[in-house]
Amino acid sequence: MAKPIIPSGSGTLSIGVLAASVAIIMGIAGKSSDNAKPKERIVYIDDGAGAGQGSQNNGANNSGTGGAGNATQTGGAGNATQTGVAGNGEGEGANRQWRGYVDTDLEKLRAQLPNSAKHLAETFIGAGQKYNIDPLFLVSISHLETASPGKGGWSSSSFINKNNAMGISNISGPTRQSSASNSIYSQAASLAGAAGTAGNYNGANTVAQVGASYAPRDAPNDPHGTNGEWGNVVGQLYNGYVNKIRK
Repeated sequence: MAKPIIPSGSGTLSIGVLAASVAIIMGIAGKSSDNAKPKERIVYIDDGAGAGQGSQNNGANNSGTGGAGNATQTGGAGNATQTGVAGNGEGEGANRQWRGYVDTDLEKLRAQLPNSAKHLAETFIGAGQKYNIDPLFLVSISHLETASPGKGGWSSSSFINKNNAMGISNISGPTRQSSASNSIYSQAASLAGAAGTAGNYNGANTVAQVGASYAPRDAPNDPHGTNGEWGNVVGQLYNGYVNKIRK
């Protein structure tokens, strides 16, 4: 993983905002860049609207050129249950397993997303199918990475103004994406370790393990230590979506 960098954000996401994102899901009605590959995701930052942003060295594009559609990471077959690790979305919170596509009802998912993100429901499912990832894990990451204070997910300036649905960043901060859908496919490719990506998640089978790379602790622009909460918050969001859509 690359050394920590400091994107141009206005600060860090507070624990209060993290908690608010978790609370919001309980009542909801519910990585490619424009001209170059984004740098490796280093920090969990505020994009100016209050949302934590940042992602990994994605490399792969929406079409998955050079990478098998269902690519998974070394030693972590998407539908296989590894020793001591639950499979196919099982587990709870930060310990939930995200590898392996899990059938997800399109209309139920769309109903749980705010108006600003309803059009992405099919994309979350399609990216999950292509890269053998539970779509609700992608939804949960997107929810947190596009959150802003008092407004919840899919309200940050980088989502609205840069089509960045997954917190994809380079050295300058959140990057402009060609479309929100492309950003979801690109980040799914990175998580799956598809050809052309950095393989940052090889061996990461739980939400918490992903968080160690997605939002590493003690990054230079994480003075309040909120990066350490990424896994717990995404895990709680993940639990909420599973409970609302699959139970």
